[in-house]
Amino acid sequence: NYKVDVQNSSVEFTAEKYFFVSVAGKFSEFDGEFVYEDGEFKEINGVVKSVSVNTDNEKRDADLRSSKYLKTEQNEDITFRLKSARSGKMSADLNIAGVSKEVVFDYEVLSVGDDEIIFTLSSVVDIRDFAMHSSLLITDTIIIDAKIVGKK
Repeated sequence: NYKVDVQNSSVEFTAEKYFFVSVAGKFSEFDGEFVYEDGEFKEINGVVKSVSVNTDNEKRDADLRSSKYLKTEQNEDITFRLKSARSGKMSADLNIAGVSKEVVFDYEVLSVGDDEIIFTLSSVVDIRDFAMHSSLLITDTIIIDAKIVGKK
């Protein structure tokens, strides 16, 4: 069993704004555990504290925490639960803003050591699938990228 090394891991996202300008953000509070045996992920459970969203713009961050997007007052946690993983694709139940949906992530194992594993996850998510506000100024899709370092 592995525990996420929060100091060396990251959970980030990118959204297009005004059609050509990207807005990047990250979450500073997250945790998780996973099982990796015989070259396969058997279990992954992760939690991200939605209130920890940070785009380096406090007004935008407050908007993201609001009832239009992450709904942090009612839903403190974004959760990730592995359903299956094979051939660089990972299916997971993702819960954002109180709405659960099965999402497919691309993954790549970068390094496996005696007591450490490093892997990346990436997916494109439609915010409307999670009952988030859609706007003409912001695209409906966000890219989620995570680099996870796990320690035994």
